Amino acid sequence: MLEQPGIAANQQAVGPPPAPARPGRWAALDGIRGIAVALVVLVHSGNSLWPQARSWLCRGGPLGVHLFFVLSGFLITTVLLDEADRRGRIDLWDFAGRRARRLVPALVVLAGALVVLAALRPRLPLRLAASSTIYMLSFTSNWQINGHPLPLVQRALGPAGMTTEVLHTWSLAIEVQFYAMWAAALWFAVRRGWSLRRIAALTAAVVAGIVVARIVAYERGTDWLRLYFSTWSRLDAPLIGALAALAFRAGWLSRRARELTVAGAVGLAAFVAVAFLTTWSLPALPLGLYAGLALCGALAVAAVVVSPGTRFARGLGWRPLVLLGTISYSLYLWHYPIFWTIERRDPDWPGPVRLLFGIGLALAASAASYLLVERRFLSRSGARRRVDPRPALAVPDTQPP
Repeated sequence: MLEQPGIAANQQAVGPPPAPARPGRWAALDGIRGIAVALVVLVHSGNSLWPQARSWLCRGGPLGVHLFFVLSGFLITTVLLDEADRRGRIDLWDFAGRRARRLVPALVVLAGALVVLAALRPRLPLRLAASSTIYMLSFTSNWQINGHPLPLVQRALGPAGMTTEVLHTWSLAIEVQFYAMWAAALWFAVRRGWSLRRIAALTAAVVAGIVVARIVAYERGTDWLRLYFSTWSRLDAPLIGALAALAFRAGWLSRRARELTVAGAVGLAAFVAVAFLTTWSLPALPLGLYAGLALCGALAVAAVVVSPGTRFARGLGWRPLVLLGTISYSLYLWHYPIFWTIERRDPDWPGPVRLLFGIGLALAASAASYLLVERRFLSRSGARRRVDPRPALAVPDTQPP
């Protein structure tokens, strides 16, 4: 334990963090990641591949992104606090470099494919492909979608906007914007020597403020879709995940491990049920359900890291589910443009055939991207450390169901 003031030293007041019982990563978190990406793939399958089955192919599947936001908040907070514990400080440049090596290579490949597509398909202007690439790689896609494009892009390329094939990168933009803000906040907290209890209290206050502000904005007539894509109105999910990480580090959760396992299992089941039984435009979501679902996801995440040997955690560690979670970032990037291309070409195939072909092609492309691009840069960046800091992203629907 560090002797100097800081997070690690202040943990002595609340007890040491529980020893993580894991060989190198939490397999159950990959399982949760697999569930989240499956929800998203299912809803897009209904939209693009088999429209006749849309009513039962998880119409609320975009909520899988919400689960990914929670996971990211937990994992990034854990990584940053681990660094503060080891080194007594947080190196923001090193953190940014690791995030870039994790996210950018596969995104560059997708951007390259978009430019090639523009060169081969006259219906996609090269100017549109260029502007889309800029928004993707600058992680500002959600701003462009919400009508706040970058002035430099507009001056250089005009009101080109973004092509449908990559609109899904809006959620990646919110993830990176959260990383930047939260890393800076924790850096400041460590420098000031704040305790975990104080950081958690301030984070909870920010979450409450976001929830109230979103309710007020919605009641005053702000469109639900604008709130859906806005950075500020979606930050409660990763911050609730961050709260779970703070509680885990402080040792507060281990005192109620059995009850937490039950709550986590019920919470995850409720999350999946809401995704299947509702739609992403449900008014209750901006009126408080977003926060409730984030809490359900955080309970599931906390349950499997506190008690990795339970039946619940072992079930989430089912190998096919873990493998799906492992390639979830590449699946996030590639399935949407593949599905959209099939929808646009509209082959005269039965719905089940389109479904199997589209999902099979997306899985193959994602596995190739993971093996040939992601894993190479992960090994170079040292990302496969004791805690796996990979973000968990998925692609929500960007069209009305």
